[in-house]
Amino acid sequence: DIDECAGDPCQNGGTCTDGINSFSCECAAGFTGDTCETNIDDCDPNPCQNEATCIDGIDDYTCNCVYGWTGKDCDIMVSGCDDNPCKNEATCIDKPGSYECDCAGTGFEGPNCETNIDECAGDPCQNGGTCIDGINSFTCDCTGTGFEGGTCEDNINDCFDGACANGGTCIDGINDFSCDCQGTGFEGDFCEDNIDDCYEDACLNGGLCIDGINDFECNCTGTGFEGDSCEDNIDDCFEDACDNGGLCIDGINGYTCDCEGTGFVGEFCDEAPPTTHCVLTYDLLKGNANEGDNYKDCNMRILDTALNMGTGTRAVGPGTLVLRVPTDGAQGIATGQAEVLYYELPQQFQFKVTLGPTVTTDVTAFAGTADNTEALALGTLSFDGASPTINWDPCTYPEGYNNNEHTFTPDVAQQATGDGCLAPYRSVGVVNCNKPWLALAGCSAGNLNNGDNPQDETWKQRLETLVFNDDMSTFQMSLMLVPNETPSRTYLSWGGVLVDTVCE
Repeated sequence: DIDECAGDPCQNGGTCTDGINSFSCECAAGFTGDTCETNIDDCDPNPCQNEATCIDGIDDYTCNCVYGWTGKDCDIMVSGCDDNPCKNEATCIDKPGSYECDCAGTGFEGPNCETNIDECAGDPCQNGGTCIDGINSFTCDCTGTGFEGGTCEDNINDCFDGACANGGTCIDGINDFSCDCQGTGFEGDFCEDNIDDCYEDACLNGGLCIDGINDFECNCTGTGFEGDSCEDNIDDCFEDACDNGGLCIDGINGYTCDCEGTGFVGEFCDEAPPTTHCVLTYDLLKGNANEGDNYKDCNMRILDTALNMGTGTRAVGPGTLVLRVPTDGAQGIATGQAEVLYYELPQQFQFKVTLGPTVTTDVTAFAGTADNTEALALGTLSFDGASPTINWDPCTYPEGYNNNEHTFTPDVAQQATGDGCLAPYRSVGVVNCNKPWLALAGCSAGNLNNGDNPQDETWKQRLETLVFNDDMSTFQMSLMLVPNETPSRTYLSWGGVLVDTVCE
């Protein structure tokens, strides 16, 4: 097959299709003919309006519009009002290629209504008022003229409510007024000045004379007196003026308190007298009797008993400890010498060894009496560390004491020396050893007779440091070795809660 398209017979971008001894052309837009040789006339028929000239293109046309028209087909009239040439809200009247502004009612004039018409040209304001031109109007500023109204035509009544004080009569003028004070008891431009009716010594005892209207009154505030002329002394004593039963003695504009016999001092008998010491009473708590190292509060630990009968930890208490400490001169606790005034701790418990005797103990350890005022042990209260502490003065045991179960007897302990020893420290009560058929193996091994074993021993006891919380409401003392009969060793710890404070 011969390719008739080989010579590119289709013009103007047409697409050639080969046939048998022939070809055909598919023309691009805007052309026609067997070989697309002819440009289609897009101006036929003429699409341009309003006398515009049509210029043919390729698959397109252009219209040359006459003045006043626009758009592709010159069918849109050019409006002179498009740019809003008229000012101050004037009405724009559209014309082909032009416009006209209607300024009626705007207060402006000119081609674009741009010039304000001066409504003040005829001097419409009266009585010296200042004309202020507006838009299609004017206003009159009547300030300072004494007149008012649209053109300052009305005289202002300068008499207003309260123009004249104290009942004075106002008389109107031009931009002014005057006051007639006749009969008011006042004087001055506005009847504002009261005639002073106060005279020398009108008020007694330093009272302040306050002028009235044809009269005066006396202000007695701060003088200590009352009455029309401040002639009467005020009784400044009131109920409970003096505290704690003090006697109130009236004065002038004040009072004094007689505190004699009340036990208090100070201006109002409200201050406690100076103090030298505080007596602190603590409850010694009953502990948990823990067998381990976690001792809490009052616990007794007994070691090296005969046949291990009773060896272990016992909960003892509750009891009482009374301390005397220095004060800051008032009601506060201060650093200084601390003293034990009273100590009491019941030691009641029962223990039993398998196949051994049952031993019950009802012994009370104490030092002093509840009303004791003499120091039983001396130490020093200090607030220097992390917690308040009482460190006791030295308490020295005699030579030969070596902290074993055979040497700490009442006779040896009585010979302990030093101000830090708790003395006289006594233990009074009964130890009861039962089951007589094992008495020899049990009770006798502990130097106890079968049955009741009364006890009344006097000791001198060394104390460990007392460690308090911040407000001294609680304290703790670690285990200390307590004097006892051989053969055994007994240790005791204290824990206390403050129940009473008396500073005197």
